[in-house]
Amino acid sequence: MRTSSLTAMSPARHQRMVTSCESATPAARAVGLGQRRSEHALTDRSVPTLNSPSQKSLQPRSTAEIQRFRSEPGGVLPPPRCRAKQGESEVEAPAVFLEISGSSAKDLPVAQRRLGPMTLRNQPWIIGRRHQKEFLQRTVKEESLEFISRDHFAIAYREGSFLLLALSQNRIWVDRGKVGIRSLQQDEMMPLRPGDRILLGTAPDDATSTRDSKARLDWLFQIQEQN
Repeated sequence: MRTSSLTAMSPARHQRMVTSCESATPAARAVGLGQRRSEHALTDRSVPTLNSPSQKSLQPRSTAEIQRFRSEPGGVLPPPRCRAKQGESEVEAPAVFLEISGSSAKDLPVAQRRLGPMTLRNQPWIIGRRHQKEFLQRTVKEESLEFISRDHFAIAYREGSFLLLALSQNRIWVDRGKVGIRSLQQDEMMPLRPGDRILLGTAPDDATSTRDSKARLDWLFQIQEQN
């Protein structure tokens, strides 16, 4: 099973990124440096709205950062994790996995529809045909493979939180059950929580579209339990 990995980084570039990371506030480090905060309203009126102010704010990536990310296979999403200060310990990212289902998924046992576990540490986990080609061919119906982009979305772990970044021009949705469904356009990012479902589909994002029309592919995000 293929997963994305970090490319080689020159010592000078790595030092610049580490220096930037160390000088930023925790909130800035968690979403990338120098990014403008924007409001992104819930557009699907058929589900409850998200009331938490922190959940209404998505952080668009800078154009230069997105271009650099796309130009490097397995490119860096946020800056590398900051080095722990003397006397502090670094918190390792827990192992996570994605479980695929939906009308476009093949009828297979759960174990065969599960991708991972993956420990993110310094690198994002990029999902798409370019990275999980064999897995997707095994688990997704052939006629639906075209709906999955080469780089569709990425998951990263920073400052004790998981982040989801939409990479594809095809809109994605995040389903939080009773809390509601949020849509993400290309280059938008939001926090990701265990139990969230990342939905891929073809329905327009309007008041008449339903969850089922969005969830041609449903990726359940979970943390692996430690023994």
